[in-house]
Amino acid sequence: MRPWFAILLSVFAFTASPAAAEDIRFPASFKPPLLIHTPKGWTSQKLDTLLSENLQIASDDQTIIFTISLAPTLGSVDKIAAKLLRQKALSKAPAKFAGLDAFVFRGTTTNPDGLKLNLKLIVAPIDPQEAYTCMLITAMDDSDKRLAPASALIAGVKLLPK
Repeated sequence: MRPWFAILLSVFAFTASPAAAEDIRFPASFKPPLLIHTPKGWTSQKLDTLLSENLQIASDDQTIIFTISLAPTLGSVDKIAAKLLRQKALSKAPAKFAGLDAFVFRGTTTNPDGLKLNLKLIVAPIDPQEAYTCMLITAMDDSDKRLAPASALIAGVKLLPK
């Protein structure tokens, strides 16, 4: 596993607490924001980084983790994907995210215990300089039925009016 991911997981595991299902407006200071509905029992936490605010969401059993952010596009969706995945994407396909035209990129990494983790990154440009990104991190394959709440969360993200 990459050191950044280990830090991300450890910070999230110690600071997030279980919550009821909730609707989250993210980011609070940007127009247009997203509206994200989290399932009951899942946790969420907003973290400020040097460049942006991130929203982290985790399933109740910590087997599914999301990071949603507003990020600079670096001139192209492929560049931002390579930077966030920390590798060249294994695949790229058109997609929709919050009603925006987007791309979904796939990658993999390994945690410290040797467990292979699947990365699904959605990049949805909102203008030439910025894009919403949504990274799904899990050991489950796409066909695993336990991913249904994660798929519903992604499908249910809405772009709120400016």
